[in-house]
Parts: sequence; structure tokens; C-alpha cells
Amino acid sequence: MDNRPPAWGLGIYHYPPPQDARSQHAAEMAHWNQALVEQLIQEAPIGNGIQAPPVHEVIRIANIPFTITRQEVRQSIPPQFHLLENCPIHIIMERSTGKTIDCFIELADPNSAAELVRWLNDGVHFTRVGSRRADITASNQGELMKALFPKAKCVEWSIDGEPSIRERYPDEMYSTGFTGFITQEELRCVLAYAEGPDRNTFTKKVLQRTYEALLSIVWKFPWHMTKLYTLRDRNQIFMTLRSMVELLVYKIENRHRQLLGLDGLLVSDLVHAALNCPGFNPRMKFCMVQISHRLDPGSVCGHLSPEALAYFPFDTLTWLHPFRVSALQFYGGLIGDGQTTSTLQAGLINRWADPRLLTPYGRQWYEWDVNFMTPGQKYADCIHYELVLLEALIRSGYHVRHAPILQNPYTGPSAMSARQPVRLRIDSDQNAEARARDFSDIPR
Repeated sequence: MDNRPPAWGLGIYHYPPPQDARSQHAAEMAHWNQALVEQLIQEAPIGNGIQAPPVHEVIRIANIPFTITRQEVRQSIPPQFHLLENCPIHIIMERSTGKTIDCFIELADPNSAAELVRWLNDGVHFTRVGSRRADITASNQGELMKALFPKAKCVEWSIDGEPSIRERYPDEMYSTGFTGFITQEELRCVLAYAEGPDRNTFTKKVLQRTYEALLSIVWKFPWHMTKLYTLRDRNQIFMTLRSMVELLVYKIENRHRQLLGLDGLLVSDLVHAALNCPGFNPRMKFCMVQISHRLDPGSVCGHLSPEALAYFPFDTLTWLHPFRVSALQFYGGLIGDGQTTSTLQAGLINRWADPRLLTPYGRQWYEWDVNFMTPGQKYADCIHYELVLLEALIRSGYHVRHAPILQNPYTGPSAMSARQPVRLRIDSDQNAEARARDFSDIPR
């Protein structure tokens, strides 16, 4: 039985905040209620959360057996050298054949790559990785990114891993030029080898290799270069990751024999990569937690409710860290009170389909339809249009709350149940089609 107070039931909290934090919560809510609209727009806790990743030192291990595992690689590194906390080991897999090529390791300590290579190649320490004598050399982020995204055409990688697009060389007259960092065919190959590892010898003997390959893609994809990839690229990576997590969970829960390398730890690694991916919105992360059967959705963001994740209203925006739950609660209600009075950008559709349901964000649930988007529209353009939409909703919600006819100002989550439905004026044909769709398939 749910013993939570009714006032928190429809709010953005999963459970009521601690008793000692409620006075601070009330003070913060009073602050937001008294703020001017320009201040609300400037201090909005929702926006573009994608930032350039830090640069770490890299070493390269060649001449490795194709059955090598991440545990064997980790054991070959002396304990005095600290590896990166999140996915430091990248075992490169040729996606068309499933063959293991080389291995890259990211180090947490600066200026430690050269020291590690010198320590391992001093003639005293005999380094063996798996069944072979390893060839260890110093590398950089550029070589790692080039190995992870070999199909990216007309791209030059700097030593810091930053991509730059170049013109086609004279001998590349038949090349299409740069079309993206990863192709749909590569992602299909990764998923196909996960579904049928018996397709070749390499993936048959190392079942976890395809999952590890996708881990490296999610962690190292240049998400901050939003002008060089599209929303379709983001969605393809997410759908591949989602399918592989579903497949892995099914194999673990329904297996009749031990599958070496496929375990709950690998599921946790995949979900952890999704939760820390700057390109995935909160509802995508909620979806990954749901299908993993490993985490409570309410535990992902502390006191935030699962509804705050599942019904997040934007497709390319996210919460800006560090955030305060009171701010998210206030802005959620403000967005729910807002309305659009003009036609939205082509392809950006309000997918709200259940008029009976009220969420922390009202009846706002926007998603891009790639079939209606402007050709050539990049991910940066999608972010820009959604930021414009966010500002419009904040201004509209602010004017609704401060209209003279309102007698009861917004004071907290208990007011959410008293809000009237918002009538949105957007593209009629697209919106009617969107509202007719089944709501059960969100988040997408």
C-alpha cells in the first residue's frame, strides 16, 4: 500500500523529500514564484547538456589473441597504474567480420602512458596478454577514434580525438565524402552477431565481444560535435543498444546452460553507458533501466519520480547538472501550463496521446519525426529548435500564472492536480496522426 501523501503523488518526487529539506524546498519554490520571466529563461535547469569530454592518455596493445577478454587485459596492467573509471578498455572488433584487431586502454593519471610503456618494455617485465607476448606502444585519442570509427570518410582526427572534416582527395573522386561517423550497416552487423554468434568463429568463441564493441561506441561517440551527425544517427545507436540489452537480458534469464561472458555485470555496463550518454534524453535512459530488470527507475535520479523520466517533454534536451529537484518541479509545472501558439518546426510533434493522463510536465511530450524533418538537418539544429520551444513554453506558462484572473498562485506539487488541460495549437494533420498512435510505446 502506498502511504505517500497525496500532495506528492503527481509531483516530480518519487518520495517526499527528507523532513530537514522541506523548509529549503519551500524557500526555493518561493524564489522561483517571485522570479521574472527573463530570469526563469536564463536559469532554466533544462537545456543542452552535451559537453566536450576530457582527454585521457592512451596506450595501444597489438598482437592480441582474438579470444582476449577485458579481465585479462586489466590483469596485465600493473596495479600502480590507474585505469579510467568508465570503460577504460576498448577491444576493437571489425564489425563486418567480428574479428578482434587491437586493444586500446585509457589511463586516469596524466603523463602515465609513456611511463607504463617504458615499464613494460624494459626487458625485465615480461608482458603476456592471454597466450601471446603483447606489443605495447603509446597512443593517443586520435588513433583510438580512428580505430573505433573506421568507416568515417574524409575525417581527420587530432591527437586529442577531435574530428575535422576535410575535402576529398583527387584519388577519392568516387567517394561520397563525409556522411557520418558510423553507418547503419555497421550497427546492423553488431546486432546480427549478437543475435547469432554462430555466424563465424570469432564471435562464437567470445560471446561478449559484440556487446563490448557497442559499449565503446556509446562511450566514445563524439556527441559534442552536434553539427556533424543527425538525430537519425542518435536514434540508430539507441535502438541498437536497446535491442542488445533486451537480447542479453533474455539470454541470461532464459538460458539452460552457462554462457561464458554473458552475465549481469555486462548488462550493468551497458545500462551504465546509457545513463551516462550525453546524447540520450531522460526518457531513453528510463527505457534502458526498465528493460534491464536491474535498477529501480526512481533510484536513477534520487528523489525524482519515474514519471519525471518517462514523460520528459523534450527529445534532444536534458536536465543540466547539477540540478535542484525543486527547480525541476517548478519548471515542470511551468512547462505544463505553457502552450504553443504557432506552428512548430517541421518534424517536431507533440506526441501526447492520452488526454486523461496528467504528468509533471502537463500534456507536453515532443518528439522528432525523421520522416518530416528538413533534409540535412543536424542534431545541433534540433537542439536549437527545442531551446526555442522551451523558451516559448516558459514565457507562456509564466503569463498564464501571472494573469490577473488567477486567484491562487502556484505553490507546489499539490497545485498540479488543479491545473486545467492546455490546448495546443500545432500542425493539425501531423498532430492528429500523432495523437491517434498508441501511447504504450514510449519512451522511444
